[in-house]
Amino acid sequence: EDQAVGESCFIAPCPCDVMLDRKKIVGGAQRRSQGRMLYQGSLNLGDRSWKIEDGKSKQFFISLAEQLAPDVALIEEKERWLEAAHQLSCQRYRLAEWTEKR
Repeated sequence: EDQAVGESCFIAPCPCDVMLDRKKIVGGAQRRSQGRMLYQGSLNLGDRSWKIEDGKSKQFFISLAEQLAPDVALIEEKERWLEAAHQLSCQRYRLAEWTEKR
């Protein structure tokens, strides 16, 4: 099929993208700077309501991860990780000087 054109990678999927119900659900981007690489991945499930505790949903995510990586291990989410991520987002990534930095 013809590839759609758009600013978002979810609007313009390529033939090898991970799809669900004919819609792209996984996207990623990378940036290299000063000898380092940052990789950002997105999982777009639209308006679907997923709960990882649900056996069917959990198996879907495990299967998806196994297709994207050679080794998959489930980890227990730690409250301190969420708090640290929140603090970092507030102190760095929400600032205009960060988002407008080139």
